[in-house]
Amino acid sequence: MNSASKNPDIRAFTDTDRANAADEIRKVPLLGFSTSNEGFPSGGAVTDRRHRTVIIDGRQFIFKLYGEGPLVPAGYTLEDATLMCDATRDYSRLLENSGINVPVLKAVRPVIYKDTSPKTYAVGVLQEQIHDGVNAQTLAETDGMSDDFVVRLHGAILSATKRVIDSPSAYRPKTPMEAPTGFDNRTDNFVLDKDGRLFFVDPYPPFQLAADGKFAVDAPMRRSISEVDFDLVHEVTCGRLFLYCRPLLFLQMARPHLRGTLEAQALGFVRQNEHPEVAQAIEAEIAGGYPQYKSKSPEVARGLIVIQ
Repeated sequence: MNSASKNPDIRAFTDTDRANAADEIRKVPLLGFSTSNEGFPSGGAVTDRRHRTVIIDGRQFIFKLYGEGPLVPAGYTLEDATLMCDATRDYSRLLENSGINVPVLKAVRPVIYKDTSPKTYAVGVLQEQIHDGVNAQTLAETDGMSDDFVVRLHGAILSATKRVIDSPSAYRPKTPMEAPTGFDNRTDNFVLDKDGRLFFVDPYPPFQLAADGKFAVDAPMRRSISEVDFDLVHEVTCGRLFLYCRPLLFLQMARPHLRGTLEAQALGFVRQNEHPEVAQAIEAEIAGGYPQYKSKSPEVARGLIVIQ
């Protein structure tokens, strides 16, 4: 599958596949949750990060909460939460414009996280639930799914990654290793529906680079790369080495015996679709057992270090 193709579909759901995957479908439970008629929490603060299923006009939506975790331990101000809501909508449009299947965002708005003085906020997202959707990593780990399915899944994620990180941007990369837009392309952020369509379901906007090279999307955290917490480096994925190695390593955990096949597939893709420097760096990374990826170096994650 080349980078120009749109809507990466995995036509792997045969009757046997569906039967084998049926027990792996993870339905989000209906939790005790008081909502308004629009599906949002009604009154008070929301402190439980678990996703909830909300039924609106017969359609299932998932309520997701973000903005109070380790990246923003104190929560957002209302102003910053509003900026992040805008960024979430913009990111969904960017994905759609890049040819990525994404669930419908019914609403995105600030939600009170701590009802203190002053109040702190998180971002609440109502996202349509993919009907009969199955987590892609779960499928890769399911014995009944074929090795060929896993290889095709990897190819679709590589294609999606290329389109997202090459989306239009005001930032001009300093090295071929940089990507203006990050992409949390872990396999478990993808869901396949019953027709074999691949959806990306993480609405949280990644780090994106503004024209000045600083992080643009995460408005409350316009920090230089040196200020990013070492342990959070995998959130700062604007580097092509990280972005191509991440799904490769996730799928290797699911199918260790496919390591050589998946590595050859990734190398073939980057050699065909990326700058030679990127291909050389990833080839060295694979040959060395992924030392740069495992180092959690912020500079490597950003693509500012050229691997020799």
